Amino acid sequence: MLKQLYHFPLGSILAANGFRKLEDVIWLIGDARSGTTWIANLLNHQGNYREMFEPFHPAVPAARFLANYQYVRPGHDWPELERLSNRIFSGSFHSRRVDRGVRIKPYQGLLVKDIGANLFAYWAAAKFPQVRTVLLIRNPFAVAASKLEKSTWDWFDKPSKLLDQSDLHDDFLQPHAGLIREVSARNDPLQNYLLIWAILNSVPLRQFGPTELKTIFYEEAFQDPSGMVASVLRTQHAELDPAVAKRPSKVASQSLLTGKCPLTSWKSQFDAQQLREGRRILENFGLHRFYDERGMPDRAALNDFRSQGYADLRVKSFGPSNASPAA
Repeated sequence: MLKQLYHFPLGSILAANGFRKLEDVIWLIGDARSGTTWIANLLNHQGNYREMFEPFHPAVPAARFLANYQYVRPGHDWPELERLSNRIFSGSFHSRRVDRGVRIKPYQGLLVKDIGANLFAYWAAAKFPQVRTVLLIRNPFAVAASKLEKSTWDWFDKPSKLLDQSDLHDDFLQPHAGLIREVSARNDPLQNYLLIWAILNSVPLRQFGPTELKTIFYEEAFQDPSGMVASVLRTQHAELDPAVAKRPSKVASQSLLTGKCPLTSWKSQFDAQQLREGRRILENFGLHRFYDERGMPDRAALNDFRSQGYADLRVKSFGPSNASPAA
């Protein structure tokens, strides 16, 4: 027992034993390399939240039963995932990987950060309505450029594998199956990452109602970090120390560490043909207007997509899930 205590932070042990229930729960989700770690640092700049680092990642022993980018159909009964989710959102879950930032102090809330949960976020939100889900979106070319820069990291780069999830195929991917197979067959890393970005963002944006999901753009947060923090934390004012706002996360790309602007540095990495082919992928999912020619977000386009996608999905009937809990 003493050996176990030595390996886990005291704050995690207290939470795991239920001595303090954290009422304010924020779930920050987004694609890998979209800036979730940096955004989490900004949201928790005062250290008031206990942070959980990617607890649903298959690298976490308790989450190994999940596939990469697991989709779960709304209303599907999956007791194992529901038990894990309950432990995470109640604050009773602990793991050395997940608790890397825990300090020995009382917390006012819980901040869960994930890069692989987009496709079951709506399922979880229905099961745990007390959780405030926040979706972070970053320019897909910037995301792809960052993954390519960190090429030795273990990124999921097989979009055709997502077609193997029958519920995901039937509910969302069937109209795009030809494109997914075509792009996957080319095995072009840039196009694979753009396609994965499109899938991971289009699904929750279509599932959640316009008022059910908080969405933030990385680019807007970069330009106005204080405004982003105030919006997510629901405070009138959240003035950040400029040094805090400019501090790169521990997993920042080398281009950011060398002083390049994260909003534009990706532009020099791709030629005109690569940009055209990439935009064709985004257009297939209706996401091509999210960013303008300067690479900056268009919130009106996002809102239009959400409103139309949500309306279209309401008239679609979902049958019983074809997935087994062990899949």
